[in-house]
Amino acid sequence: MTEHYDERTVGVLVYCNKCGRRTIHSVSDKRLGHCTEHKPEGLSKRQEAERKRLDSEKRNPKLF
Repeated sequence: MTEHYDERTVGVLVYCNKCGRRTIHSVSDKRLGHCTEHKPEGLSKRQEAERKRLDSEKRNPKLF
């Protein structure tokens, strides 16, 4: 069952499978998001690509 929340809702108290208890979860675009007690592991593929691109530009700056 998927619950939808009000537009003004920022967080709700929901059971977290990873934590094993009820914790605050973020609400984004009226849908339940991640647990705020722990951070997601690692970076997303988009974040990794962006970081590699920035590192590459830092090592080899554009001339023009």
